[in-house]
Amino acid sequence: LSYPGIEQAPPTLLLAAGLLLGSNAAVMEELEYRGVLLGFALRVMGNGAAVFWVSNVLIATLFAALHLPNVDMPLLKFGQIFVLALALGVLARRWGVWAAIACHVALNVTASVGEFVFPLPG
Repeated sequence: LSYPGIEQAPPTLLLAAGLLLGSNAAVMEELEYRGVLLGFALRVMGNGAAVFWVSNVLIATLFAALHLPNVDMPLLKFGQIFVLALALGVLARRWGVWAAIACHVALNVTASVGEFVFPLPG
């Protein structure tokens, strides 16, 4: 990614931008995927383990597929995002959607701030 003029921005602004962007996307995605979709599937089809895992796999597949336009190595990234989405589904089931949100926010903030602090070459 290229951000013209970013090198002149104060580090505190970059940190604030990373925190805001990383947390906003994570909250909305978790509310949509784990809160609404997974919650709906479990309410409609039952809360058993088999229903949870089928629903979680389908939602994780959708989640990973919709992130593909944002990545360079699609197959590798699909696998990574899919596994992460499965784990977020487990967190949401076990401890509630806010646990999944907290994990997703931590990941996104770390990635966003890390991209500014340690930019990838190219």
